[in-house]
Amino acid sequence: MMTTTRHYLFAAALGAAALLFAFSNSLHNVFHYDDLHVIVNNVYVRSLRNIPLFFRDAYTFSSIPEHATYRPLVSTTYAIDYAIGGGLDPVAFHVTQILLLIVIWAMLIVFLRKSLDVWQPSPRNCWIALSAATIWAIHTVNTETLNLISARSEELAAICTLAAFLIIQFSERGRRWHLYLVPIAVGALAKAQIVIFGPLLLLYLIFIEGKSARKKTTWIATLPSMLAGVALLFFLNRANAPEFVPGGTSRWRYFFTQGLAFAHYTRLFFWPVGLSVDTDLKPVANWYDPWALGGFVFVAGLLLLIRYVSRRQELRPVAFGLSWSVVALLPTSSLYPLAEVMNEHRVFLPYMWLALAAVFG
Repeated sequence: MMTTTRHYLFAAALGAAALLFAFSNSLHNVFHYDDLHVIVNNVYVRSLRNIPLFFRDAYTFSSIPEHATYRPLVSTTYAIDYAIGGGLDPVAFHVTQILLLIVIWAMLIVFLRKSLDVWQPSPRNCWIALSAATIWAIHTVNTETLNLISARSEELAAICTLAAFLIIQFSERGRRWHLYLVPIAVGALAKAQIVIFGPLLLLYLIFIEGKSARKKTTWIATLPSMLAGVALLFFLNRANAPEFVPGGTSRWRYFFTQGLAFAHYTRLFFWPVGLSVDTDLKPVANWYDPWALGGFVFVAGLLLLIRYVSRRQELRPVAFGLSWSVVALLPTSSLYPLAEVMNEHRVFLPYMWLALAAVFG
């Protein structure tokens, strides 16, 4: 037992070293794209005294009013980095990016292992969890999230999502009193995507804890999370600056392209070639466009695969992993049009359980 523990700790240390090695060459990378208007040209992040103002005024998030969305938690971390670095030193900002990733990696190991133990205890679960979390952490696609400081919202939202699940897993009182909603509310101050926690919790109850989707008690258990998500989304929309626009134009043209986006994201997980920080992909014009139809066929096939593996008890974690990846993409790959049809930093949260599904499968 002692030898196994030592082996596991050594393997975890190697995983952490691999993570640091993978992203250590990003420390001196300069600011790019959205970094310019949320950090470089944003005078508010240059003083810690403005932190209370971040939570009252969405205009403090960006120097461009059209991009002034309500993300006070993100701006707070920028102000701290600015103070630590003594100015616009990219090293301080990138160090925070990597430290946050290490925290997420550690939390993900615990979350995956506990989930597997809840589903079916096994000595192998710790190794599966470590392997999946490390593969996810050092995945090439994460270079966009780690290099673009403006993508820090993905990291902060992921930390809060994992914190909520860990409260559910390890604190009976926190679960009974719905204390897991606290990190969800905090995460909403970093990115609105956090409101999908309710559907993710429903999938967790069904595929990991074995609850029946046909019982009212299962749905009632997720009701507080669903209602909190709706309330948070309403609050965030009201808190955004009046001039804020997501950037998209046609709702339906955006939707017609998202099947292709799903296929692109899935392909990148298994074959991360052709990465681009700016794909410049244009929305397809009609639903009968060959690219749109191909995307719809891919999504239909993915849903059929989820249905197939969900019926096999020994593959429930795979079903949860695939379902997690689909649901986690819905805020950015559905009917809500954004300026970019696809962005590779959007898979930061979806890839977590997709990595587990791949390793476990």
